[in-house]
Amino acid sequence: AMLDSNDWIGSWITDNKDIEYPIASQFRKQIKVTKQIITARAYISAGGFFEFFINGEKIGNHMLDPMFTNYEKRCLYVTFDITKQIKQGDNILGIILGNGWYNHQPTTEWNFKNAPWRARPRFLANIHISYSDGTKDIIFTDKSWKFSDSPIVSNNIYTAEQYDANKESKDWNSITFDDTNWTPSIETVAPSDKLMSQQLHPIQVTDILRPTLLTNMGDTCYRFKFNRNIAGIIDLKVKGSKGTVLKIKHSELLYDDGSLNLSNLDYFYTYLVSLV
Repeated sequence: AMLDSNDWIGSWITDNKDIEYPIASQFRKQIKVTKQIITARAYISAGGFFEFFINGEKIGNHMLDPMFTNYEKRCLYVTFDITKQIKQGDNILGIILGNGWYNHQPTTEWNFKNAPWRARPRFLANIHISYSDGTKDIIFTDKSWKFSDSPIVSNNIYTAEQYDANKESKDWNSITFDDTNWTPSIETVAPSDKLMSQQLHPIQVTDILRPTLLTNMGDTCYRFKFNRNIAGIIDLKVKGSKGTVLKIKHSELLYDDGSLNLSNLDYFYTYLVSLV
């Protein structure tokens, strides 16, 4: 563990976007390992949520890391054992960075939009690599990391995300990708000077549920029913023409005609549509 905030080196980094900019950024850094690796660990903290990749592989089975805190008082960091993912030779480190609870863009009844810590998402990473000859390297975040827009064109705790597959760069976190047109990261201030290890059960996929009823609501609308009220994500395979827009909405209530009752979320959806 990183037992003291002074154990960290490098800078918190972010992009150059406005606080209201809806699109999530993706970051990358190329490193070269020339020695035999014994152990490697990554320590990552963020204002917002992150997903971490090495050579195109998502690291860990966590979701929505790090957990919510009062960001002015402390930030949590997550530790990953990446000994099997880091290899001798060239490696690409990748981060997708979302708003989370740190940059809550739409208005909510809890007034998170006016939270005193609110700012553009940012993160800090230290990667410790120990070698067979007894030496050690620390890879850290600084302005040498580059960023670009991701296909996630909006992301929000209440209304999920909007994803534009036309903006995909499928190999953005691979060695072969040309990041010449990407922008150097911006070094920025930490949300808090206090960093603490995330010591709680992570959010993970614990079950896979299949819908119990499919109802055709029209030529382009289908309603799927699940017998449990859950927090989760949809795994859906589709095929269609380029440019097709697919909308997935979730609801706990139905109107009398069987359509989804989203009255408790309509205001937030309206706000997001105005952004994108």
